[in-house]
Amino acid sequence: MKYVISKNPKNRSQLLTFEMTEPTLTGTYQGEVDLSSGIVHGYGKMTYSNGSFYEGQFVKGRREGQGTEVVVDEADLESKYVGAWVDNTMQGKGVATFSNGNVYEGDFVKGKIEGEGTLKSSNGDKYIGSWRSEKMHGTGTYFYGDGDKYEGEWQNDKRHGVGRVEYCGEGGEVQESYDGDWKFGQMHGRGKYVYKDRSVYEGEWVEGLMHGWGKFLFPNGNVYDGNYSNDKREGFGTLSYSEGHRYEGQWHEDSAHGEGTLIYANQDTYKGNWASDKKSGFGELQYVNGNVYKGEWEEDMASGNGELAYSNGDVYDGEWKNNLRDGSGKFECKKDGYIYVGGWVRGRKGGIGSITMPGTNDVFKGEFQDGRLVGPKLSDGSLVWAFAEDSDWGNEESNAF
Repeated sequence: MKYVISKNPKNRSQLLTFEMTEPTLTGTYQGEVDLSSGIVHGYGKMTYSNGSFYEGQFVKGRREGQGTEVVVDEADLESKYVGAWVDNTMQGKGVATFSNGNVYEGDFVKGKIEGEGTLKSSNGDKYIGSWRSEKMHGTGTYFYGDGDKYEGEWQNDKRHGVGRVEYCGEGGEVQESYDGDWKFGQMHGRGKYVYKDRSVYEGEWVEGLMHGWGKFLFPNGNVYDGNYSNDKREGFGTLSYSEGHRYEGQWHEDSAHGEGTLIYANQDTYKGNWASDKKSGFGELQYVNGNVYKGEWEEDMASGNGELAYSNGDVYDGEWKNNLRDGSGKFECKKDGYIYVGGWVRGRKGGIGSITMPGTNDVFKGEFQDGRLVGPKLSDGSLVWAFAEDSDWGNEESNAF
């Protein structure tokens, strides 16, 4: 900085007016100087040719103490700093008003925002807390203009460490919140998230997604405890229903999928394969009344080949469709001792079938319609047989589904 004194004062500390030049700017200074050296010293104002200025205290030609600096940029927008200076640099407490309307009040170190301070943004946001190298760093609270709030740890302007975020509605009430670990601005580690519908997840997070082991409480009272991958239930987990049912087993893409066991509220138990939340493939369903079905499933219903053993000793082994005996199958009636082998339609004997009589092992073949035998004959076709109305032979057997 070069000074050109415009007049010769007699007193050492006296207000002077002189020209000054910077590498890129020229301007004038009005204020106190050290007469012995001709160096600015004391209180004064430097005004640059582009309209920028500094007004405040100087020590040996350098800004030192309290002062105000206004900087005009190439777009003629002003930024302003009012506060402490050390060795020509903003240092200590001060208030900076930026050209975009943001205002910072707090600590400065070597010309940069650092320490404790408050930043009020022109969009209504506000941050109160620690800074390092002009970035939010340490512990602080960020108030968003729309009412949201984050309180916790920061690193390089990002949520990092432990903190709580609250998402608010138009009335200011908290609608969603997260308490837990953060990494570079994302939920990462362990944390608890409360959703708008009051469902709650507590567990592990990776890069903002539920990932790892966690527990999810649904609004209807259902509870899932198990593994997650990319925000979806994946791997092993247990889902307890509010009605009393309980599923324990494999999951894929947020659905029961693979091997699993479902215990119903009435203690009926299914063990077997699942696909997209439905029984699919091979499985066994045990009823509390003693009935047991072992066989194939499709779309949550017995479909394909399967065996149903009744608690009274009856057994059906054959084809199923939509939880009904349908196709070809064998039925053994323990009470009456006969065996039926043949067709079934929608849970009843239908089509061609044969009955093996108890004791004699005589075989009768005939056509069944709607569960009843019509026109039975011996296998050689020589005899017509009529069943009594109250006989199980001519009636539908009860289904277990």
